[in-house]
Amino acid sequence: MVLLPISQAAAQENLKTFITIDSVKQYKLDSATARRELEIRNHDSVTASFRAINNALFNQKKYADIIETCKLYDLDYLNSDVNCYLVGAYYAIGSHFKSDSMLKVTLKYADSTFSTYNATTCMNAVGYNVAMQEYLSNSQNWKKVEQLVFEHYERLEKPKNRRASMELWHLLLKDQYIRGQNIKAPERKEEFAIANENNLEEQFNVYKRSGHIFSSAEIGAGLHNEQFFLFAHEGNRERRKWYLELIKAGAKQGLCELRRVPDFILRTEKQDKGPRQFLIDLEQRESEIRKEYNLPDYYYQFP
Repeated sequence: MVLLPISQAAAQENLKTFITIDSVKQYKLDSATARRELEIRNHDSVTASFRAINNALFNQKKYADIIETCKLYDLDYLNSDVNCYLVGAYYAIGSHFKSDSMLKVTLKYADSTFSTYNATTCMNAVGYNVAMQEYLSNSQNWKKVEQLVFEHYERLEKPKNRRASMELWHLLLKDQYIRGQNIKAPERKEEFAIANENNLEEQFNVYKRSGHIFSSAEIGAGLHNEQFFLFAHEGNRERRKWYLELIKAGAKQGLCELRRVPDFILRTEKQDKGPRQFLIDLEQRESEIRKEYNLPDYYYQFP
């Protein structure tokens, strides 16, 4: 079974000269950008087909066919997908050693550098990968992922506050899992809203107990950055107000960059205004913030 990319002609037909972001701004694509846009659309088409076929095979319990299909693909942009399907397929046929080995490959456990992307991608794969949905529905497999992620992180980042680091990794992985599940089954929105609220409340309790932003020395550089990603997902107004004061205090104490304060403020404004109005106002707000916070090079960065 071979998946072919969409033809260049078909992709080119769909490629527009201008790209529009939320009906607000238009950016003319130069030839290099247009080629890149074409390449991305081509990759997206192959990825969607690859996932659809492997999901169908998994639902039919044709696990060996998934393994064979994955062997056909030596494409860099499909590596993460291939690895995740192999983790689930090997586990489903009872080859737990191979499944564990593929999980380490997926998480890049042996790498001499650490990227949170590998861990979070593994968790939010449940949004499109039925093999990982089944795999992570087993609590022991969930614990295995957490253990491997933290072992790798601790080995390289050497956080001083081990407890906080473990708690934040649990929260971050759960956050991505919940969001992936919500994408998979939007009809179960209420169920995932409850799970998300429970995770956010657990997160709030961690910071109420600590009383401060965690520094890079405490929890490592990776988690130091990711904690602001977790703050960004908070939807409760009162807790957002509390987090803002926590970030302001952290900036004054040198625990985080000053730019984290306006980043959080603008993220809150985006929630309040909606993405369209936020984009309309963004350039003016960035200009105001540069003056207010004496940050001449400031531009909003997610989160």
